[in-house]
Amino acid sequence: MYNVFEKQENLEVRNAQIVYLAEECGMGASEISKYVDLAVSTIRTYIKKFANLLEKAKEWFGDKAKQLVSKVKEKCNVTDIVTYNCEHHKGDCAYIIEYFDSQHNFVFLKVGMTNNIDRRVGEHLRYYTNRGWDTTYAVVKELHFAEDEEDALTIENCLRKHYKKIDNCGFIKRDRFEFVRYNKEDLQQDNILQEQLKMFAIA
Repeated sequence: MYNVFEKQENLEVRNAQIVYLAEECGMGASEISKYVDLAVSTIRTYIKKFANLLEKAKEWFGDKAKQLVSKVKEKCNVTDIVTYNCEHHKGDCAYIIEYFDSQHNFVFLKVGMTNNIDRRVGEHLRYYTNRGWDTTYAVVKELHFAEDEEDALTIENCLRKHYKKIDNCGFIKRDRFEFVRYNKEDLQQDNILQEQLKMFAIA
């Protein structure tokens, strides 16, 4: 048995450690970098490249590490990791969310649509973390509620077009932007976007 929170000299064990921390402990690449001497980009690659080592990793590291991380996460309330800068409730809506890592560094801006924003943010945090992104905190910047799902999808498309027009936006198909931060004034100055919001968003 090995300690998953210690530096591993054997390369195969280290690679298994990376996969274990990502898949079993739900850690992002930035968090994993605290335990292995590799760049975050390399760790993200290794999480996928050595995914076949997961079963060996479970044998080598056991369940204690997973249980420890789970206990820590259970103590964290959703309100500690999600901030709303706007009014929110259930209902069909398009959103703009900024995600940050465990060191409070900006990771990416995301646009999308949902009928339950609380549930959707939780899904994002789990999904991206399990795929190697250190997405620890979310700040919901804007919500645009609509009459139905179709109108919410239209608003999402309008928001995506707005951000894709920005030079060097760092667009990640289909709805994320690595190099764009939320700017309310820029959105308000986009006359086409504002007209579309008047047509499809409800007050």
